[in-house]
Amino acid sequence: MYIKKIWEKEKLPILCGGTGFYIDAVIDGIVFPKVPPNIKLRKELSKKTADGLFHILKKLDTTRAKDIDAKNPLDCEILFIGVNKPNNILKKRIELRLLKRLHTGMLHEVEKLHKSGVSWKKLESFGLEYKWCAKYLQKKITHKEMITGLLRDINRYAKRQMTWFKRNKKIVWIKNKKEAINLIKLF
Repeated sequence: MYIKKIWEKEKLPILCGGTGFYIDAVIDGIVFPKVPPNIKLRKELSKKTADGLFHILKKLDTTRAKDIDAKNPLDCEILFIGVNKPNNILKKRIELRLLKRLHTGMLHEVEKLHKSGVSWKKLESFGLEYKWCAKYLQKKITHKEMITGLLRDINRYAKRQMTWFKRNKKIVWIKNKKEAINLIKLF
């Protein structure tokens, strides 16, 4: 929706960051159902064209049909840019980012959430930083163990993200800002 509004203003929309799956979801128009998938129905519908499916949608849900692009996935040119940093530099940046977040109140944020009623168990389900901070705040681990565990898990996560992105052959891998600017100008 926002991408379309940006295009209507004749501007270039930029989607930056996020997980590979999130980017794929935006670009490919993936909609996440709130109900379990119906395998039999999916098999039947997979035989229909995009126009045929849109016609069915208009009959079943006219309101939703007004908000969806009939030619989903997006029919536009897309420039994928990936920044390729050496592993040692990436690891150092991850460490500096983590230490900065800890210094600027990450532990306080987790503690405040817990005091406002969010259980330790729920906090641990929110993601890496919350999980390790919650364990530390409960005195289950030391400060050093928290940092070591966080760095290990964040680096593993970064590696999985790179694996996800590397499979996308449309990504143009660059080394610096100058290369990005040149690519964008050509685009």
